[in-house]
Amino acid sequence: MPRKFFFLFLMCFSLSALYAQSLSQYEKHSYIKDNDTLPYRLLLPEGYDASKSIH
Repeated sequence: MPRKFFFLFLMCFSLSALYAQSLSQYEKHSYIKDNDTLPYRLLLPEGYDASKSIH
């Protein structure tokens, strides 16, 4: 019986993780230094404006 609950919990948890976030909102970038490249993604807040100061 506990094995069935564990399996059910695992299935629910894994299905909810699939809808956790949308990768389409992230911007793709690469940091390059010498011969090394580090790819990364950047998620900016909604309504972000780089020209506005936070102070």
